[in-house]
Amino acid sequence: MRTFYNIADLSLPVMAEHLGAEWNQGVIIRHQGFPHFHWLQTQSGMGAFWVRDKRYELSPGMGILIAPGVPHRYEPLGQRPWQVRFATFQGQLVDDLLKQMVNSEFVLVEATEAKLYATLHEQLMQQLATDPVDDLAVSTTAYRLLLGLTRQQKQTIDQHQPDYQLLLC
Repeated sequence: MRTFYNIADLSLPVMAEHLGAEWNQGVIIRHQGFPHFHWLQTQSGMGAFWVRDKRYELSPGMGILIAPGVPHRYEPLGQRPWQVRFATFQGQLVDDLLKQMVNSEFVLVEATEAKLYATLHEQLMQQLATDPVDDLAVSTTAYRLLLGLTRQQKQTIDQHQPDYQLLLC
């Protein structure tokens, strides 16, 4: 398990605040959401993730970006430990990135599309492990990761929603 906490330099446009990998994830319930963008990506095992009342399964490689303040919960599935990568983000440009999500509370990323984000996350981990830490390089990589995720903007379509039924059925 590799983790870094409270690493944000708030004078920079985007910065990782918490970062980790190989984390054995347990049950988390956030009725009020988390105050910052939160990325969670399955490395091994499986997890269930609820955004409000909708359930999603995160198999290996899949990830989810949750917008600030969105109620959610998650927990491991099955007998194997659920190991995840995680990152939370702060900074002066984070509110602007939230606008890119266009009324979406989360971005669910399939494993095939999430490889780039695992690479950027690993780059962040390596940058933070150096001494001294290059805050500008960390901010740049954090920005690339968060910008890429917010631009995914593939909303999960609920085919049972009345608007969907009216337009396509």
